[in-house]
Order: sequence, then C-alpha cells, then structure tokens
Amino acid sequence: MSEPTSDFRTLSPGFVDALEALAERPGWWRDVLAHPDLILAVRREAVNVYHRGASIFRITYPNGTVTAETHTKYLLRQRQTLVRLDTGGAFAADPTQAVWTHYD
Repeated sequence: MSEPTSDFRTLSPGFVDALEALAERPGWWRDVLAHPDLILAVRREAVNVYHRGASIFRITYPNGTVTAETHTKYLLRQRQTLVRLDTGGAFAADPTQAVWTHYD
C-alpha cells in the first residue's frame, strides 16, 4: 500500500527550475545553499530557511518570481548594544546606519 501524495512538502517544477537557475550564479541563494548552518524546509510551495531553530526568512514563487521575505528584526545592524537617550527625549541613533538595506 502506497502513501498518499501530499503537496505540503513539494515545490512546483517552475519554482524548482527558478531556484536551480539562481544557484548557477553568485548571489544570496548560492550563499544560502553553501552555508553549513542553514536548514531548508519545504512548506506548501515555499522554502523556509532556519538558523539555530529560528526561521530567518521564507522564499516563495508568486507570479513566477523567486521572492525572499524576512522580518525586519533580522536586518538590524548589531554594532552597539546601547543607545543613549538625550535630554530632548531622542535616542542617539542614526536610522540610516541601523538597518541593512542591501544584501551583501
């Protein structure tokens, strides 16, 4: 007796082809595949990427385009742990330097 097939852990052929094409060139997807500490999990036409048990981003394929999404908390630069509150009630932090805006 064979087990029933499930779409829960599958990706469409187009999505797989697009991921394979991304893996052929330098960039974020190739870096993900080469990273020894990342775990990939297929979930209903999406790939969740985990690091140390936390889902750090999700890859989907809307309208035939590979798309990665993450929570903004993973974009925060960890340059310092404390930010001083000035006498005017503002934190002495430069917002343009506080968040990663590009993949490097």
